[in-house]
Amino acid sequence: MKKSDEEIQHRLEQGSLPGESTDGQAYQIVFGALQREPAFILPTDFADRVLRASAVRKKAKEALHDRLGFAAGLLLLIGGACVATWLTGFKFSAGAFRFVSGYPGLLVFGLLFVLLLHLVDKRLQRHGVFEEK
Repeated sequence: MKKSDEEIQHRLEQGSLPGESTDGQAYQIVFGALQREPAFILPTDFADRVLRASAVRKKAKEALHDRLGFAAGLLLLIGGACVATWLTGFKFSAGAFRFVSGYPGLLVFGLLFVLLLHLVDKRLQRHGVFEEK
């Protein structure tokens, strides 16, 4: 509130402001309306609904930031790989993976072990073992 508004309000509360002036009448109407209670009643769970909606909006915003960050990171990774491939003159060949042919059992074990860890992790997440308290 401006200084003049505060002065008018104090003078109106003390009764020293003449009621015939347009400012006095306007301020009497405004302050009279502000002193009355609103004619509506909020539902009892109104605050809970507002908090729930706020939490949903916050999670959606965080998810959007995560997706944008992931997309930017993926784009930078692909771009960097392309630039590195172009600058070094790298040629793709399967020759680098010939050593795997000598260890087929180890490769199968590694793949099955990673799959097992993935399944155990999903099962533990489903039962809420890793939920934050």
